[in-house]
Amino acid sequence: MAELAELIAAASRTALPPPPQQRVAKITPQKPPTYDGKPASPFRLWWNRVVEYFDFYPHTGDRQKIAFVGSLLTDEAQEWHQHRYQTLGANDTAAAYWDAIREEYVDPMEAYTSHRKLRELRYKGDIKAFLVSFKTINRHAGVNGTSLKEIINTALPADIISLRFSQNRGPLHNDDDFLLATEEAGRHYEELKRTLKMRSYFDGEKRVTYFGEEEKKEDKEKRRRKDKRTREGRDSGKREGKEKEKRGAKEEKGGKKGVQQWGSIREALAGINQDDINAHKATCGQNGCWRCGLSTHRTFDCYAKRTASGMELPQPNPRISAVGSATKRKREPEPESGEPATKQPKTAAVGINDSDMREGQIWEINSEEEFEQNCYAS
Repeated sequence: MAELAELIAAASRTALPPPPQQRVAKITPQKPPTYDGKPASPFRLWWNRVVEYFDFYPHTGDRQKIAFVGSLLTDEAQEWHQHRYQTLGANDTAAAYWDAIREEYVDPMEAYTSHRKLRELRYKGDIKAFLVSFKTINRHAGVNGTSLKEIINTALPADIISLRFSQNRGPLHNDDDFLLATEEAGRHYEELKRTLKMRSYFDGEKRVTYFGEEEKKEDKEKRRRKDKRTREGRDSGKREGKEKEKRGAKEEKGGKKGVQQWGSIREALAGINQDDINAHKATCGQNGCWRCGLSTHRTFDCYAKRTASGMELPQPNPRISAVGSATKRKREPEPESGEPATKQPKTAAVGINDSDMREGQIWEINSEEEFEQNCYAS
């Protein structure tokens, strides 16, 4: 017996330890968001989250599943859930509830809407992002074959299409092969653009650099001055054109502003009551118009048809109005005669301006003594 006890004790000392227990992480999936049942809310994405959540808990009963989905519904969807619960109660099953909620909220125009989104999709410099968006939308649109190729070719630049044809000799009948060839051509196109940006090249006589290099300060200042001159020239041309149009419009209306209308003050004031003339002088002063009473022009330039008080004014005849413009013409030289001109006596001139600073009185003086006497007398 003693020997048997010793053998048992030795066997217990040499026995292997129990295997260590495996550590299992306690993972809890995130609860799906709520759903309000409105048309703007995407039902399909929300429902896929709900199905994934129940796949993580496969032993959940039907009543627990229905109650959990009901707790996620709000607004119009919550009213639909309450109506179904009051109608069926405990007799409802998860499979029947799933079919009913999908039939109620799946958008019947989802395929059409997705197809329109595919038509509006465009390549924006990243072929991988473009194809990911295309495949995501196409899961609901279901486009394939010729329509798929047409939509992608419309969204891509011509350079990527040319690269795809040059890299693939034969036709691409399979949609997967077509998408793979398009992605490869797009990656080559983007790599080519990056390579060209990394190098420097000459554009005429001006050196252009890329990849973050700053333009030289002198070249930048020259370019800025050149752009400024270009803008100023363009703006000045526009201003001159507008001024010409305004002058033409005023001349068409009959008012020749800036052209002397009268030969003298007496002609300009002829036919106007002296009381009105005195009132105009008091109103507009020496620099205004004594004819119409306005201070925007002088008496010689007046082309008004009425005075400031409303009285009609006589208009200049064509002979008088043409005096101002005729004086501006270049005088033609008089023909030279064969006989020498007779010598004229030495004369001097004295001129005195009138109050309107337009006409002057001129006297000819035959001798320097008379000229000095008149100057000192004045």
